[in-house]
Amino acid sequence: MSKETSKSEPYRRLQNDFELYLHGKGLDIGGGPDPLVVDNGSVDVWDLANGDATYLNGIDDNKYDFVYSSHCLEHLNDIEVAIKNWSRVLKRYGYLYITIPDFALYEKCQFPSVFGAGPHGHTTTFSLDINRSTVNRSTHFNILTDFRELLERNAINLIDVRLELGGYNFIIPNSVDQTLGNAQIQICVIGKRIV
Repeated sequence: MSKETSKSEPYRRLQNDFELYLHGKGLDIGGGPDPLVVDNGSVDVWDLANGDATYLNGIDDNKYDFVYSSHCLEHLNDIEVAIKNWSRVLKRYGYLYITIPDFALYEKCQFPSVFGAGPHGHTTTFSLDINRSTVNRSTHFNILTDFRELLERNAINLIDVRLELGGYNFIIPNSVDQTLGNAQIQICVIGKRIV
C-alpha cells in the first residue's frame, strides 16, 4: 500500500472528518513518510524509530485529542494490548481513528496476506462481513462483533465504520495490488473514548 493517508485526505474532507474528529493535538501511529496533517491543531508521529506501536512507551496517559493510524494495526502482534494503549493515551472524549485493509477485498481472503507480506507483514485481518469462526483464526476480527467488543472493553464507543473503495476496480484480477496506484481498499473505524 502506498501513501494511504494522502490518498484518503480528499475523502476525509468530504466527510468533514477534520472538523468532527481530527483536530486538536493528535498522534499518528505508523505515519512514517506519509504523516497526517490537520488544519486545526498539531500531530505527533510515532513510527518504527520510536519503538513498538503496541505499547507507545514514553507517552503519557490522557495526552491526545485524537489517535490516528492508517494501515499500521494489521502489522502488530497483539491487537488487544495495542488498543488498550492507544485508548490509554487518548483524553476523555477523544477520538480513535483507524484505517485497516479489508480482508475480502484487499487480501482476497488469503492469510498470510499476499500483498502484506515481508518482514513487517500483516499479522491480523479485519472484515465487515467475515466472522472469526469462518476463518477459524484468533487473529481475525469482524469489526462489528470482535473488534467492537475489544474497543468497548477499552472505553471506546464505536461511532462510525466505513468501507472505503475509492478507485477500486472489481474486474481487475486478484493478483494485482490496486493500492499501489490510487485505489483505496480499507475499512475506516472511528471510536470515541468515554471515560
